[in-house]
Amino acid sequence: MPQLRRSSAAILLILLFSPGSAFAGTLNVTFVSSGTMTMGGVYVGPYTINVSNNGVGQNITVICDDAVDLVHNGESWEATSSTIASGLAGAKWAGVTIGANVDGNSSAVTLTKVQEYEAIQYLAQLMIANLSNRTTVGEIQWAIWDLTDPGLIKQSNGSEKWGNLSKYLAGIDGYIQAGINNDGGSASQLVIYTPVPGSNPMPQEYVQVTPEPASLTLLGCGLLVIGGLLRKKLIG
Repeated sequence: MPQLRRSSAAILLILLFSPGSAFAGTLNVTFVSSGTMTMGGVYVGPYTINVSNNGVGQNITVICDDAVDLVHNGESWEATSSTIASGLAGAKWAGVTIGANVDGNSSAVTLTKVQEYEAIQYLAQLMIANLSNRTTVGEIQWAIWDLTDPGLIKQSNGSEKWGNLSKYLAGIDGYIQAGINNDGGSASQLVIYTPVPGSNPMPQEYVQVTPEPASLTLLGCGLLVIGGLLRKKLIG
């Protein structure tokens, strides 16, 4: 059944060259939806954006790592994509110092750019794995935002800066520490969609957790094997 083989191969190609593989060059990004989860009076958790390359667009699920900038439904902008492995190219966050008495750390921690995105990757993976728990999603989202904008939640004297988060602060601090202490592992990679410099106003940066290429290859091979077995069964 040649048609079955072609279908399996097509599925493999779609998996390997989907937006999760990180488009090359400049992309057009459109904000589609912020979802329904909220904490602290703002939307948290995965958002939906449309990423278009050479006129071919696809909706993808992303996590916002940028509380500094804002976007609205339907807003479009140009962006570039990068990964930790590719050197983070134009990724926005250059690494920060998480200070004592700001995020619950016993001492100040200075992150490199790579370490910061490794922490974001770990927390993004954790969020995707806990989408059924709104509180966990919200705490992780605020932890990511506070990693890229230290002091977002608390004043330098430790008092609360952002309203409606008091009962979540311990959890948020815990996730900040977890992010700092972990590198995201090798089971996935982070694709970072960063607005091109000069955008005015500057849109947000988003990250996408995707299967690593090796996992996609194994999945594709599995589909081809299944296709071969089905072909034998049909012929037999």
